[in-house]
This record gives sequence, C-alpha cells and structure tokens, in this order.
Amino acid sequence: MEKRALTYTLEIERHDDGYLAHFPALPGCHTWGKTYEAAVKHAEEALIGFLEALQKNREEIPVERTSAPVSLGLLVELPTTV
Repeated sequence: MEKRALTYTLEIERHDDGYLAHFPALPGCHTWGKTYEAAVKHAEEALIGFLEALQKNREEIPVERTSAPVSLGLLVELPTTV
C-alpha cells in the first residue's frame, strides 16, 4: 500500500448556533459542530470519508498548493487500487 502525505487547510467559522468547518481545497467537504471541538472531530471524519469516496470512484484526489497554516493534520492510508 502506497502512503501519501497530504495536507489540507481546515477553516472553521463561528456562527450563532455552532461552527462550520470546511476544507477550501476540497469543494463539498464540510461539516458542522455545536462546539469548536465537535466541528474539528466531524471535519476529521468528513475528510476521511471524502477522500475515500474520491478514491472509490477513481476520481483525482486534489493536492492543496498553498502554504497556509494547518489546523488539522491527519494521515489517511488509502489503497493504491480499488
């Protein structure tokens, strides 16, 4: 199994009723949490599911090209073949 280290910037926005968490480099990969901590946890789960779905559908996994600070670092091991 090939391992690739990918880094994505996680942005979290405070709203009146919770926190919106999203990855700008991954359109459609976003989630919500009542607390900041819940938003981060849900973002981790959303990122894993999003990347797994891309791979399962044989879609290209985007690579973020910016050097913005990282709010969440996560290693996801995906098989090289489906």
